[in-house]
Amino acid sequence: MALIYSGGVYRASLAADGTDCFIDRTNDQTMYASISSGAFYKSTNGGTSWNPCTTGITAAGAFVTPWKQDPQVPTTLYAGRTQMFKSLNSAGSWLVTPGVMSGVSSSEYITEFAIAPSNNQYIYAIHGTTGMFVSTDGATSWNLRNTGINIASGALTSVSVDPSNPSIAYVTQSGFSSGKKVYKTIDAGLTWTNVSYNLPNLPVNCSAFEIGSATGKVYIGMDAGVYYIDNTSITWTLYNSGLPNTPVMDLGISAAAPNKLRAATFGRGVYEIDLSINTGLAIGGGNGKKINVYPNPSHNQVTVDIQVEKPTDLLFEISDVAGKILFTQSYTYSSDKATQLLNMSAFSKGIYFLKVSTKQGLSETVKLIRD
Repeated sequence: MALIYSGGVYRASLAADGTDCFIDRTNDQTMYASISSGAFYKSTNGGTSWNPCTTGITAAGAFVTPWKQDPQVPTTLYAGRTQMFKSLNSAGSWLVTPGVMSGVSSSEYITEFAIAPSNNQYIYAIHGTTGMFVSTDGATSWNLRNTGINIASGALTSVSVDPSNPSIAYVTQSGFSSGKKVYKTIDAGLTWTNVSYNLPNLPVNCSAFEIGSATGKVYIGMDAGVYYIDNTSITWTLYNSGLPNTPVMDLGISAAAPNKLRAATFGRGVYEIDLSINTGLAIGGGNGKKINVYPNPSHNQVTVDIQVEKPTDLLFEISDVAGKILFTQSYTYSSDKATQLLNMSAFSKGIYFLKVSTKQGLSETVKLIRD
């Protein structure tokens, strides 16, 4: 069953075994939901009514069939079946993509995939027991890229791509083979490095990159607990406060709430927690003040005021709701107050995120609204 959370309560919407679902990032009245084995449905009225949207799909799907909205082109959707399918008209119709994943079993399916937020030509897809396929041309072609992954140790369960670099990704693994839990690539899957480090010998079910993290922080959900790591560490840190002792099956960080991590558990509901950064960390360290942005909303120019404790260099980045960085610029300030004017007139109407960070990795992220 599809459940819609609004106003602090859940309401039932689409009957049957609910599986993968998402909301159109440009229109919250447009919703996509599915039931077992890839029966897709679409609502254009906020879940009041639903219509099937599988025209053109000719292949079977896994019990939980993954489908996703392109992070850059909102009318483009992808769906993983025995091969990858693509819609260019918001699920009005589908066609199988030109690229073929070779050597796969006809009885197995794409179980998970991820589209790089910063470059939608990069797609990482897990296919049954065959492993990881990568496309760098928008599913026109696929290459099997398993080098460094111990495929025999357990099923691959999730893949997450760095929001700002399409060549960096993490893939997670199920099973009970000690030390074979998470792998990382920095070259679009040509090679994978085992980064399981100190993780317990439990299946890993899901993963999520933190939006706006200066150090590439990524979270994973295991059969017991959530852990995180970033580029500065070789140790996974338990991030488990308030979670029940049950498998974490899905993790999500919404661009609309980038400082919240949400975890869906097996049979114990959904939980959320503040992330460890982007929660008012002072740019100058110590007792510095937060960022002040005004006017916000704005249709033209915004002013950014920041109190810093000493002369410093600051990096300004503006990203969209998909995590794609649209603007980046470094500025040097010689006084203890940094004031910067940013021109928003070239941006389309919508929600954006301004991240200001120091060379030391301290950062603050605020929401900008272009009206």
